[in-house]
Amino acid sequence: MALQSVDLVVALAAARTEARQGDWKPADVQRALDLPWSTLDRSLARLRRAAILRGAHVSRVALASLLPVLRYLFPLEVDVTRTEVGVPTGYASAAL
Repeated sequence: MALQSVDLVVALAAARTEARQGDWKPADVQRALDLPWSTLDRSLARLRRAAILRGAHVSRVALASLLPVLRYLFPLEVDVTRTEVGVPTGYASAAL
């Protein structure tokens, strides 16, 4: 099972909540991110399998090793004027 981009966001939210309150609960993360419970549950399962979540604590070392991946998951620059080959969707559709 491969990690998804939502997993990193969930791990960061859990780490932030843990740093503020000393511990965290899935309900805290669910409220902070406004995720459906099913998505949160699957994300937590993937994070446990990847050993980023260990029990009720977030592994800071494992999370720090994922931070360089952020630039590939969430690009900082988006060029809306660039034409791409593929199915036009959203603003690129001729109908819009």
